[in-house]
Amino acid sequence: MVALGGYLIFAGSVRSLREELSLFELVALRALGGLLFCMLVVSQKPALISDLRSINLPVHALRSLLHALGTLAIVGSILMVPLGIVSALEFTGPIFAAGFVLLFYRLGPSWFSALGLAAIAAGAFALLSRHFEHLGPAVLLPLLGTVILTGTNMMLARLAARHRTTTILLVMSAIQLPLYAICIPLFGTGSASHEIGLWQAFAILGVIASGIITQTALANASRHGTDVQLSALDTLRIPAVAIMAYLVFSEMLDATTLVLMGVIMCGAAIVAFGRRSAS
Repeated sequence: MVALGGYLIFAGSVRSLREELSLFELVALRALGGLLFCMLVVSQKPALISDLRSINLPVHALRSLLHALGTLAIVGSILMVPLGIVSALEFTGPIFAAGFVLLFYRLGPSWFSALGLAAIAAGAFALLSRHFEHLGPAVLLPLLGTVILTGTNMMLARLAARHRTTTILLVMSAIQLPLYAICIPLFGTGSASHEIGLWQAFAILGVIASGIITQTALANASRHGTDVQLSALDTLRIPAVAIMAYLVFSEMLDATTLVLMGVIMCGAAIVAFGRRSAS
């Protein structure tokens, strides 16, 4: 539930700032928040330094770079695509998680879980077909971000078994922040014609704080849940995002989109139930 709250804050804050800040400025703020928080924790717990010295830097660097790409895709979709559609397409996480498990561990889903995965795939395909014409390639960004972040979440689960959460997030933020900072002048900044008011200031704080909240909760959850189950249960945030988008930004979803979201949600519930039954 903590991760859910962090995601709601992040999505709402990013959407609120799309006229003031650029894509790379937004993700840089998120990384900055994580870096400052982790440095504060390390300063209070010097024992974490020994954990930092024992990390496998190439593995952490690979995960951090992939996570940066996935984050850029998701944040870009939040800026350009209605939040309800973004949230619905992020439901595809269990499909990609099951695919990775099959690819790397040669373990296929049960027939019951496969039924749920099929429902997710059918609903997502129908949703893409319905909205691709007027949204264009931008509607594919949530899928791109989801497949990348599903992979990095699986890597996170393995790293969390060997290292402290703070260590993992500190290394990730330290790698990502300079990369984002370099990209800001290369790809442009936000609009200078828009002033930063009180609401925008709170939104900036939300972007800074939400990253560490979400990643910390996810790392802790990864210690106790399976990859497919976490991906399925993570989709509980999707109806909450759609409701928030309606209440805060007046984004309306048509009836067909809501039905397709329901199909995908049912598929995710089937996947989660199937994994619990198997265990």
